[in-house]
Amino acid sequence: MNVDAAELREVVNRLHRVQGQVDGLSTMIEDGRDCRDVVRQFAAAIRALEPATRDVFLLRFVEELSIAGVAEALGEPIGTVKSRLHRGRQRLQELLQSKSGLP
Repeated sequence: MNVDAAELREVVNRLHRVQGQVDGLSTMIEDGRDCRDVVRQFAAAIRALEPATRDVFLLRFVEELSIAGVAEALGEPIGTVKSRLHRGRQRLQELLQSKSGLP
């Protein structure tokens, strides 16, 4: 089985994301918190994103399209999709670190 470097990086990146999610949930369970809170907070943070950024996130992480696939689906340049992902990640981090920032 031949796997190119880009595919391998994508798999490693997904594993890192999953590990971060597992670590976060583990901490919540250890702290006795209800994990439904995380889902509610994350959903609220996603809803707080600009619509164009939210669309990119949903296509990339829910529909699991590649960046090129997201760009094609939205009719946007790849650079625009990458910028929206970058700014969206920053915004989500801000919102999730400060519950008061959530609507």
